[in-house]
Amino acid sequence: MSKIKPMALVESMSGKVCTHSDVYFRTNKKTGKVCSGKLCNPSTKPASVDQISVRQKFTATMAKVKAICSAKATDTDTANYDKLVAYRKAYDGQTAIGVFSAFVFKIQANMNKAHRDRLAFMRICSGKFEREAEYYHVQGGKKMRLSQPQAMMAAEREIVDEAYAGDIIGVFDPGVFSIGDTVCAPHMKVQYAGIPTFAPEHFAVIEQVDSMKRKQFAKGMTQIAQEGAIQIFFEPGGGMEHVIVGVVGLLQYDVLQFRMKSEYGVDYHKMDLPHTLIRRVADPNLDPSTLKLASETRWVQDVRGRNFLIFSGKWSIDWALENNKSLRLLEFTDTMNEMQD
Repeated sequence: MSKIKPMALVESMSGKVCTHSDVYFRTNKKTGKVCSGKLCNPSTKPASVDQISVRQKFTATMAKVKAICSAKATDTDTANYDKLVAYRKAYDGQTAIGVFSAFVFKIQANMNKAHRDRLAFMRICSGKFEREAEYYHVQGGKKMRLSQPQAMMAAEREIVDEAYAGDIIGVFDPGVFSIGDTVCAPHMKVQYAGIPTFAPEHFAVIEQVDSMKRKQFAKGMTQIAQEGAIQIFFEPGGGMEHVIVGVVGLLQYDVLQFRMKSEYGVDYHKMDLPHTLIRRVADPNLDPSTLKLASETRWVQDVRGRNFLIFSGKWSIDWALENNKSLRLLEFTDTMNEMQD
């Protein structure tokens, strides 16, 4: 059965509507050109008799709902009371589908090197987005206005006044968004499941060459880490002069080196480490300096100050657990899920 759109969404669309599918296009009111793609995949076959029947029933029901809900029904109108309640529930159910919600799936810094901008890309999952409207950032717990939403096509950008479910927009990010965040209508407050994060398998110490570029080094490492390209850790008591960078694949180090040089003008030294596994210390009150660990096991902290241990192999993890009865370790993926909740 074809997916039925909420009436509020269908009525506000413009542009060409395909005869035998649920494909809609949104056009620019000034230029008349199509400025957004398909909201759903087109049907490969003409609509069946059952599908046409369902659509006709849906359209007739919604028309009846609007007529009843707009009428001034009284308590004495007992003949239509049950029908009014049933239609009102159907109307409210369809209206709820149209409430705005979006999911942040990518963050990109320095898209315009002249302005050092940073954009958070979000996919609209439901409802209609309107420029300058007030929305709620679930993870940040704050209301905000997204005043300059952008639609992009190659190197071209266009400010959009409205967007619909299925569209992707970019909004300026002053550092409040993270990958996996949810933005929705203030009264809705839903939260989508986060994007799975893989545990790093390669570690290296990254140290800046020029101490006069400490600010650029710290900014570059922080922003690239927030994009999800790398994971950064610190030795307890250490600063941003040198960090421990964890990656899943070695190619990420090449990407990091190129971006640090081209976007931030920073060179650095890299020293590979033999560690391949990482675990988080479950108890935040436990002092890792008191633990009995193998000589190659290293204690590090993330940007939130949480304690991690990196190991050179599975044997080191088993040895640490056997010799520290109070120690409990968490998988790295569990840690990332907690961050997104």
